Amino acid sequence: MTILEPETDEPRAEFSSMGTPKNLAIFFIYNGHDWEAHHVLGVAQGANMKVVTEIYQKLLQTSDPKSYDFFEAAYKAILNKKRRDVL
Repeated sequence: MTILEPETDEPRAEFSSMGTPKNLAIFFIYNGHDWEAHHVLGVAQGANMKVVTEIYQKLLQTSDPKSYDFFEAAYKAILNKKRRDVL
């Protein structure tokens, strides 16, 4: 038998000092559909640009050339978001 804690509107103590979680997802539209850029490239959300670029270049070397535009759109979405964050 599992003991459940009572529901309450008060935040739990261990989470109250952490602040609001940041959404790191970057969405783009390709071929009429919404895609999450990190998921397309297979990198963690919030990965630095060095890692993103390395994975992107590896995908271009190992994937079907028909997928290049899709991967490029994902890469550019991340790149543009990172540039906007710096400004």
